[in-house]
Amino acid sequence: MARAFETLFALGCVAEGGWNTSSTPATDTSKNSRNNSSTPSKPHPIITPHGRRVASLPLDPTYAHFVLRASELGCLSEALTAVSMLSAENVLYMPSPYGGNDAAEQRSKAVAAHRKLAAYDGDVPTLVNIYERWLKAKKDDRKKWCWDHFVNARAIEKAQDVREQLVLLATRLGLDPTQTCGNEKQLFLRCLAASLFLNIAKRQPASAATQGKGCYKTLTSGKEVVIHPSSVLHGRNPPPSLVVYTEVLTTSRAYIRGVTIADSTALQELCPQFFNKQG
Repeated sequence: MARAFETLFALGCVAEGGWNTSSTPATDTSKNSRNNSSTPSKPHPIITPHGRRVASLPLDPTYAHFVLRASELGCLSEALTAVSMLSAENVLYMPSPYGGNDAAEQRSKAVAAHRKLAAYDGDVPTLVNIYERWLKAKKDDRKKWCWDHFVNARAIEKAQDVREQLVLLATRLGLDPTQTCGNEKQLFLRCLAASLFLNIAKRQPASAATQGKGCYKTLTSGKEVVIHPSSVLHGRNPPPSLVVYTEVLTTSRAYIRGVTIADSTALQELCPQFFNKQG
């Protein structure tokens, strides 16, 4: 609960309010006691206007904050696509290694197809790229497109349904869901990092031999993590010095998923209260 409030405070969804006083009858029956006493309590949080807008979107507060921030920075369409695709699990799939005599060949084709869809900057822009490529295909050809590119058709159709709902809600909030940054993809990347600033991780030497030559440390908790093997940034040489991620998956190791390259300059400019010039 405390961590959730810390997140809401950091996102600007709640702020510290005034002091509550509760009037309670005095329990002391002596003549010198007062009949009533005012007992101050701790400051109570109040919901900010931004918090009310965040609450109006059926999303994790971080993603709702991302959508609203994207509208301010001029890339709402891309943000709606990203959030919708993140809601769909296993957008890309890999054929089973036990799928018959051609299993190895099919897996090789899947790797090649996924590589063509990958965005250099990371997983979230890759998801946006996949959706836009799928949307450009003719409706009658979309299932074949998914088959050829080893994309989960049901997952991407679910993402489309979610996106359509978010478009309606964004319109009700007075936002323009068609607003796009076009070819200025760096604007979207800046917005992503600045919105998910609580999910920033910095490259550093590994403290354990099992983590290889290096790992990442999350800036909020100081946890050492490594990039998940499914990420397009896994094995990148040289590895990015700063990344933003969407989730932490803990198995035998702590992995970050939904990983995208982050720009420290953008964080200092758009989130100066959290990232100073030395950070």
